[in-house]
Amino acid sequence: MSRLQGIYHKKINIADGGLGSTLEDILNFKIAHTPLWSTRAAADDEKSQLLLQAHLLFLRAGARTLLTSTYQAAFNTFERVGYTREQALRVMSDAVSIAARARTVFCAENNNTDRNEIRIVLSLGTYGSTVTPMQDFDGIFPPPYGPKAYSATEDNTTSFGDDTEGVERSIQALN
Repeated sequence: MSRLQGIYHKKINIADGGLGSTLEDILNFKIAHTPLWSTRAAADDEKSQLLLQAHLLFLRAGARTLLTSTYQAAFNTFERVGYTREQALRVMSDAVSIAARARTVFCAENNNTDRNEIRIVLSLGTYGSTVTPMQDFDGIFPPPYGPKAYSATEDNTTSFGDDTEGVERSIQALN
């Protein structure tokens, strides 16, 4: 039996999805085109209630795995909007606590739901979700992680082609 089967007891498990879109489109919290995206809700005490509501919407729709609102939570994204490292750590921790609170509220509403059936999973974005402009979907990373910096005027490529030096620099940077 795999570890995943052991965690979910061989049951199908539905995860939430589209947290940022739910905050924007359903709960009217405008976060698009901001460095922190859905993490911004955890950073604002008043808006954290919207994050709690979003998690509850997913649970009420049948999700039993909640992803934390931390996909773009990296120290450099927090720095871009003026947070210290200590503040960033607090917000990341709060994002996990809000998901846990949603689980508690949902279980109180649904006495037949075992809290252990609801998993909280840390959402970690790719390196590309932390660079400017964001490149998590295109995979065009600046050196030393990619062949060149992003260009708004030239073709961008995710392939090194014959650039063996660039390949080596990228490999070394990841070690």
